[in-house]
Amino acid sequence: MHPGVDPDTRGFPGPNQDFITTMPVAKGPSITSRSAITAGIAGVLVAVALVALVIWASGASDKVIPKIGDDTFDAGFVESAAAEIDDRGPILYPDLVGKGRPIWVNHTGNIVDESWHAFEAVIPGDDADCLANWDPEQTVFVNSCDASVTYPQDGTGLTQIPVVIRDDRVIVDINGVLTDE
Repeated sequence: MHPGVDPDTRGFPGPNQDFITTMPVAKGPSITSRSAITAGIAGVLVAVALVALVIWASGASDKVIPKIGDDTFDAGFVESAAAEIDDRGPILYPDLVGKGRPIWVNHTGNIVDESWHAFEAVIPGDDADCLANWDPEQTVFVNSCDASVTYPQDGTGLTQIPVVIRDDRVIVDINGVLTDE
């Protein structure tokens, strides 16, 4: 037994006694302002180094090329698109890529998977407001700014866009990616 400890209290002090032993308390690491500032600066430097590494690894250059939308446009099944054109005339699609490029799709032959044409509706070299409009009576495209200027059904004289038939679908190669395959 320890002197001064009442055996009946089993090591706890009585009402008039103090603790005989004290419990040691662990002291945590002390952080000074200097070490906090040093750690903060090191963290910023590591973050900057990681960003620089990501930019370098991605091969980034000063030339940014935005890509909006798809490179091709699916104008539908060959049979149904040909029937639609046969009934109502060429199909005008509004600006497909946000660049002021409405396009015409036309089918001029008797074989459904041949003689497809796509071309821009905007008259090349003219004001963007001048469009090639379909005239069903004359079966030609007419310049909306000068009705004396016409274009044949295949759009000769207008900016042509390649057309590919894939899996019975009419694919308009808006950005010219399929012609390189």
